[in-house]
Amino acid sequence: MASKSESDAKWAAAEAGLDAALRPLLGQLRADYDAAAKLHTAYKGGANPGILAELIRQGWRKSA
Repeated sequence: MASKSESDAKWAAAEAGLDAALRPLLGQLRADYDAAAKLHTAYKGGANPGILAELIRQGWRKSA
């Protein structure tokens, strides 16, 4: 498992790869992913920041 600083660096890199206007979406998507993962798996490793950032670049937006 990655250390806290390694994980923080991965999230920072994912944010840096997004336009400033899209960065808040990364936090929203991460929260939604974590909530859904807790319902369906016992995995506690968390979401991959690079994959979530790529989903945002591909057009993911939180709907009402």
